This record gives sequence, structure tokens and C-alpha cells, in this order.
Amino acid sequence: MLSLNPLVWSLDKVSQWVDQGLGQISRRLFQQIVFVPIPWGRVATHLYRSNLGLSIGALTLVFTWTVLRTMWPAGGMLGHQPYATSLQRTVTAALIALAGEPVVHGLLTLNDALVASFLRSNTTATVVGSTRIELSVNPLLALVLGALVLALLIYLGLFYALRTVEIYVLTGLIPWFAVLWSGGSDESWLTNISKELAVAIFVQSVHAMVFWLFLHLVTHTTTVADEFLEAGVLWYMTKVPGQLRRLLGAQSNPTRLLSWI
Repeated sequence: MLSLNPLVWSLDKVSQWVDQGLGQISRRLFQQIVFVPIPWGRVATHLYRSNLGLSIGALTLVFTWTVLRTMWPAGGMLGHQPYATSLQRTVTAALIALAGEPVVHGLLTLNDALVASFLRSNTTATVVGSTRIELSVNPLLALVLGALVLALLIYLGLFYALRTVEIYVLTGLIPWFAVLWSGGSDESWLTNISKELAVAIFVQSVHAMVFWLFLHLVTHTTTVADEFLEAGVLWYMTKVPGQLRRLLGAQSNPTRLLSWI
């Protein structure tokens, strides 16, 4: 029923326009950004291979120097060092550096398969979309929830853009982390980067699982409670990275969108 109050009528029209816009934004966001495989372009490959070439060169120098030290007479300024262990770590670090990109590609493929398994039965992906009756009864509430949902959608869009960059950068740093690990001064280098990559890659699978659960709980918005549930699902999706970090034992900073920012 059309309200005679101009303020209510205006809120009703604005809320309908906002709701339609949010429906289109959420559909594009989930179909084109959140639940799509990461495009592994030439830039990412060039970044990794550039670091790989430099790191292999550094490991070759270390290996050569270690071999020369094994032939040095005992005593003197050089002293005694566990040369065999150093050589083994250097070779292992080179193998890790070479295997970095293929391993990341394998993990991304596994993640893409998990995401597809959750979303295969859902051809459309959208969160918001209120009925005209609900908007007419609660136009102001619809505007408030619409603003909250818009902020969360922007957050998720930014998160996935930064997630792509983070995976590129971490993959490119694997060779150098292997070099640091070969030094033996800190055993946590490779463990830390492995956890960070696992979180950055598989957070999409957890998000897909949450979204699958949401679609089975609410098929369409008909009540105020459902609208709050929609906003709650998006809010929970912003908390998933921190929870995944804690489960994997990675350091978590709740004030940051990603750990490296």
C-alpha cells in the first residue's frame, strides 16, 4: 500500500533502489571476485622466477663455499663446522625453492575444487534482496541494513583483491625463505610462510562453505530476522581469516585485514 507520508514514501523508494543495487553488487562480487579462481598471470610467474634465479645463485655460492671449506686443512681461523649438514640443507633449500610454484598451484587447484563442490548446485550467488512488503514496512531499517551490507561487501571485495596480491608475493618469496632456512639460524622461516599461504589459499574454501550453509538456511528474504542473518553471514565471513589463522597456529592480528598489511 502506498504511504501518504512523503517521508515514508521517499524512504520506501530509496530503500527499494538501494536493495536492487545491493543485489546486483553482491551477485557480481560473489560471481566475479570472491568465488573465482586466482588468475596466475605472467607477472606472478616472472616475480617467482626472478627470485628463484637469484636465490639459486645465492645457494650455489653457499654450496661452493661449503665444499671448499671441507677441503680446507683442519684448524686455523675457519675452525670445524658440520659441513655435511650444511651441504644437505643447501641442497634441500634449492629443491624447496624449485618446488614452490608447483606446490602453490597444486594447493590452488585443490582449493578451487573445494569451492566448486560447495557452489555447484547454486548457479546464482547473491546475498541481499528484500521483498517489497518488507521494504515498505521497514524502509529505514532496510536502509541501515543496506549500508551495513554495502560496507561488508566492499570489505570482502578489498580482502579478495589483497588476497591475490598476498599469494603472489608469498609465492615469490618462497625461494628467499628457503635460503634463510638453509642458514640454520631460525627454523621457523618455512613454517611461517607455509601457514600464511595455507590461510590465504584455503580461506576461500571456508567462505564457500559458509555461503553454502547460508543458502540452505535462507532461500529468500521475507522477514527482518532474515535480513539480519544476511548481514551476519557477511560479518562472519570477515572473521573467518582470523579463525583459520588460529587453527593453523599462524600469528593473528584482528586489527588488520591481512597479516602482511
